[in-house]
Amino acid sequence: MKRWLLRSVMLGALVGPALPGSNAHAEGPVAAAKRAEASMLVTGQIVVATDGSVHGFSLDDADKLPAPVTELVDHNVPKWRFQPVLKDGQPVMARAKMDLRVVATPQGGKDYTLAIRGVHFGNDGEAFGRERIKTVRPRYPEAAIRARVSGDVYLILKINPAGQVADVMAEQVNLGIAGTERQMKVMRSMLARSAVDAAHSWIFKPLDPGAAPVDRYVRAPVSYHLREFGEPVRSGVGQWHVYIPGPHEAVPWFDRTGMLSDSADALPDDGLYLVGPDRGLHLLSAPGGA
Repeated sequence: MKRWLLRSVMLGALVGPALPGSNAHAEGPVAAAKRAEASMLVTGQIVVATDGSVHGFSLDDADKLPAPVTELVDHNVPKWRFQPVLKDGQPVMARAKMDLRVVATPQGGKDYTLAIRGVHFGNDGEAFGRERIKTVRPRYPEAAIRARVSGDVYLILKINPAGQVADVMAEQVNLGIAGTERQMKVMRSMLARSAVDAAHSWIFKPLDPGAAPVDRYVRAPVSYHLREFGEPVRSGVGQWHVYIPGPHEAVPWFDRTGMLSDSADALPDDGLYLVGPDRGLHLLSAPGGA
């Protein structure tokens, strides 16, 4: 795998204000910062041929992306293989929106390895957002505000045919500040609890009368970020987002079988995305890395 030097990634920013219960001699925050990752969301479009090969693809604002990122995508995407898309039993060409999460992981010193962590295909994010009848914004925990803790919670929801949230769970919580393992566990739990509590009260449109009474599965990224006055929004095109990755939690009621490209954090912030093995394009190969 090829290594790239990412001068724009400042891991020192993660060792910020001390979390509750820390002390000046604790090695936890420094050790955690060394495990930090940087990620960039890359969006575009893809066209899949009738045999499941990639017919073509394009990236949004490609001129604003770092050269190593575009080289990584150009190297891997043409090699992808998909399950052919059928219409009336016949294979057809398919076009879809494409979201990729490019992740830089430390390899010692100032070197990082770039890889495509996960992808999401489909134009259903905005469309399903209009299915919401009631949405309650999660409340930023006061203790997290005092400690200047930021992070991203990746929820998965099970929505029953009546449009109610039958179950919800945080698959992963990434933190924007380092601490000891115990401190970060507490803060991940705090942010996850806030997001889950809010999501339980969400209500969506019920299925149409006569439709098969099936559950729908939706992913919802929820961001908790404090911003100083005048500070630019962090999600600009071509910008790296630095964080301490949290553990991935298995969701007992969601079947990920065959979802090789599936990744909770491969989605744009604050959207709602239908997921499942039968949703959108089905990538048969691993996303790949440089």
